Amino acid sequence: MSERYGFTLVEIVVVLAVLGIIAAFTIPAMLGFVKEAREKQAYTEIREVALACQSAYTEIYATYRLKPEDQVIYTPRYESAEPWYKAF
Repeated sequence: MSERYGFTLVEIVVVLAVLGIIAAFTIPAMLGFVKEAREKQAYTEIREVALACQSAYTEIYATYRLKPEDQVIYTPRYESAEPWYKAF
């Protein structure tokens, strides 16, 4: 009986078919995870922007005790500006 070296063509085809079946199941699942990760990243970025807006709103209206209807655009005039301590 002669010794066998290597694989037969049938064995290689069977292994490739099994790998193809496994890839057919796993690739769509991985693409779904990528889509889900992108959605979570977008949600996180939107949340960060909302928190920044809320922080700016709080800083403006809490620091200077302004009401939302008293919104003004502040353009400093250094020669006629009040000292900062008189605002409180």
